[in-house]
Amino acid sequence: MTKINPSTEISGRRLAQILGLTAARVRQLASDGVIPRKGRDLFDLEGAIAGYVGFLKADQRRANANPAQDAVRDARAEEIKQRIAEKARTLIPAAEAAEALDEITSVYISALDGLSARFTRDAKLRRQLQEKVEQIRAEIFAILDKKIIELRSGTS
Repeated sequence: MTKINPSTEISGRRLAQILGLTAARVRQLASDGVIPRKGRDLFDLEGAIAGYVGFLKADQRRANANPAQDAVRDARAEEIKQRIAEKARTLIPAAEAAEALDEITSVYISALDGLSARFTRDAKLRRQLQEKVEQIRAEIFAILDKKIIELRSGTS
């Protein structure tokens, strides 16, 4: 292994070999001001190594920047994702919401159907109650149909 004098001026190709980079990457780092140039394709070895090490350390600091910032960025991304889903009406799929409304309404209607028989044995009164139950049922189904249409169209 040859000894290298740190104050040696070397070519970009040789610097690339020492740093384990490509010559193109050395030129890019020089253009970015990370590695100081001595001439067209000449670099001061000590300055180049110091510049590259500083660049790597800064890159590492950026990578490990701040977990709190990462958490905030992730939370913002999730919030944006939810807002988009809400606008797209995909947070709770409309079909699931309509199915849930239908199921709840069916349970309620079933309970109403037996109400008149539980309430009285009087046939006339039972008929009157059943008419009211049918009226309520029609109102419920009208509201349910309207809600399902709103859910599917996104106007609710």
